[in-house]
Amino acid sequence: MKKLIQFTALFFLFCVPVFAQQKEESPVYLFLKGNIAYAEGKFDEAISSYENIIRQKSESGNVYYNLANAYFKKGETGKAILNYERAKLFIPADSDLKANYEYALSSLKESPVALRKTWFAFVERLAQGLTIDGLTVFLSAVYFIICFSWTLWLFVPALREALRYFIAIIVIVFIFAAVNFNKKITHLGKDAIITSSQAQGRFEPLDNATVYFKIPQGSRVEILEDKDNWYKVKRLDGKIGWVKESVLGLINL
Repeated sequence: MKKLIQFTALFFLFCVPVFAQQKEESPVYLFLKGNIAYAEGKFDEAISSYENIIRQKSESGNVYYNLANAYFKKGETGKAILNYERAKLFIPADSDLKANYEYALSSLKESPVALRKTWFAFVERLAQGLTIDGLTVFLSAVYFIICFSWTLWLFVPALREALRYFIAIIVIVFIFAAVNFNKKITHLGKDAIITSSQAQGRFEPLDNATVYFKIPQGSRVEILEDKDNWYKVKRLDGKIGWVKESVLGLINL
């Protein structure tokens, strides 16, 4: 019995501090700590707490959303937009996220490069409002509707006239949704946000290379290639150039 008591005392002596340390480093603790720091206006501390959570691979929409808010309050709008985009991967339909994201964009001195105003761009914007999982569910539902409608076409002749245009429209919707689903898959790890107000696209990955164009802060770009500390990127309007790694952040880490 005496040995058991001694063992128990040693267990608490050495293990309890370890458990306490683990608790202080846990995502829940860090999230609450970040929230308190944010409420007190200590935005650097809040950012540090939220980024520690992400480094622990415990990312979530709420963590990225709060991190974005902290960056915005600190005045780093590009990083705020980047983290709002990351939050949209988890909670794309969140109304507060949409409102803060739009407000951050409107606060920029120069508007980010946007998609050309075409009907196809409108479809792409709608697809951006869904996660990959959301698009998967949507495609499955549309596919079921197509199959059900086709069954009615075959076995209920009286409905053929009414179903003719409906099936055509739903097939078109399915095709566009499938195209955007494929685009989301192929762009994983390739889409980035410009976080610096000094981003310049150059013809070559060199500091003294000729500047081809400027990229406004908050713009979305697609990464085509990387070399040393440079990225070859494509803007939404199709222009391609080389930018330094330090001026952007990947949306999907």
